[in-house]
Amino acid sequence: MPSRRPAAGTVSAAAQRLMRTLDSVWEDIRQQHPAVPPVVITLGDESTRAALCLSRFSANAWEHQATHAHEVSLYGSELHRGAPQVLGVLLHDAAHALNATRQVKDLSRQGRYHNDWYRRAAGEVGLLTKPGAQGWADDGLRTGSSPPTPSGCAGWSGA
Repeated sequence: MPSRRPAAGTVSAAAQRLMRTLDSVWEDIRQQHPAVPPVVITLGDESTRAALCLSRFSANAWEHQATHAHEVSLYGSELHRGAPQVLGVLLHDAAHALNATRQVKDLSRQGRYHNDWYRRAAGEVGLLTKPGAQGWADDGLRTGSSPPTPSGCAGWSGA
């Protein structure tokens, strides 16, 4: 039976293209919203994933030479959703990054629900929100306003 494994080096090349694309999209978001800080984007470990989470934002998760950086960890299983949905996930994390920079808590004490600070920051970066069971939930990208799909999403077909 033939192996279903990709040829040597193709996974690495695809992963590099994916990470360059995600970094490019984040930079496009930052150009449109200069208050959004730089982050380290990683692909998350599915075993640590909380139910219903598409990504995880971690404030000051990285340190290099006394400089801290936030982390956005995307779960690879969510990348098949396509450019608009992945952009929505990155914008969701951009809202958290904005609030982290402002030193504002945008989640409930247990980290389960988004509060009004999140709703405001989400609106700033172009997300619609709606009342959830408790707190605020994302409700898609705002159309006809900033941000348009960043250039890094052009031709996105998922992972």
